[in-house]
Amino acid sequence: MSDQKKAEKEERIAIDEEYARIGLYSDPAKTKLFLGALEKRLEQVPESIPLLLQKGIFLRRVGELNLACEVYTRILEIDSSNKYAKNAVSILSGGCSFNSELKGLGPAPFVSVSNFFADSEIEDVFAKTLANREKFRPSGVGSKSPHYDPSKRDSWVWHDVGELRTRMQGLLRQQLPEYCDRLGMDCFEPGKIEVKVTNYLDGGFFRTHADNSIANGKTGRAISYLLYYHKQPKSFERGDLLLFDSDLDADVYRLSDFTRVTCAQNTLVLFPSPWYHTVQPVSLPGNRFEDGRMALGGHINYGDTHR
Repeated sequence: MSDQKKAEKEERIAIDEEYARIGLYSDPAKTKLFLGALEKRLEQVPESIPLLLQKGIFLRRVGELNLACEVYTRILEIDSSNKYAKNAVSILSGGCSFNSELKGLGPAPFVSVSNFFADSEIEDVFAKTLANREKFRPSGVGSKSPHYDPSKRDSWVWHDVGELRTRMQGLLRQQLPEYCDRLGMDCFEPGKIEVKVTNYLDGGFFRTHADNSIANGKTGRAISYLLYYHKQPKSFERGDLLLFDSDLDADVYRLSDFTRVTCAQNTLVLFPSPWYHTVQPVSLPGNRFEDGRMALGGHINYGDTHR
């Protein structure tokens, strides 16, 4: 076996192990058992903040975000100064501003906007995607010199999206002050707004990374966004976005603690680009292009005045 083949095999094993660990943390059957055990302990010590915090994490792992929000609200009833719970409630309730004062590992802020486009508009986006399927190429990694690396990312991308770019850029610029407020960011004059369409087919994934971090040289990206859409009814499973608890000062994250964001039709999701995240491998029987996990997404970059 050549050195290159050996390296590729080792990288594939590492990816499989990473997603196996994530799957273990979010396995529904195991989570149900863990939650049952936690509930029994909470019956004995109902105001145990460590146990309640753990319950909130379990619920976030499996995407039960409303229930998780209720748990963090209960924590604040016991200790109104708990910053982790404050941030979690702000993020999960969707109605408050994220407080960036928390130091150390903390939950990733995000904004979710349901029914972002009118039904006819999202149908038009889907139709344009199918009409331009021959323009899709394997997705690259890296912001300055994108290159194909199947050990880190497996998806298809269409960059020259024409009118979709203009439409998306206008809407994002218009709503940017609100999004910044909800994400706990100072409002800024945006620079380049990247817009592309990605499609994840069977086995498609995006390994854990940050879109703007110390590790990748500070790209200038401020906010990452994804507008999910797909053929109705949905044919694929998994492919969820996992947002990891991160410490931005130390540029680290915790693989066991994350918020699962599902790929809901016509839903826009935004989060600050320095936060670590991953796309779970997609399961798509038949592996047809038109059945894939699609997203109109990209990044809002800081303008020159911010640099």
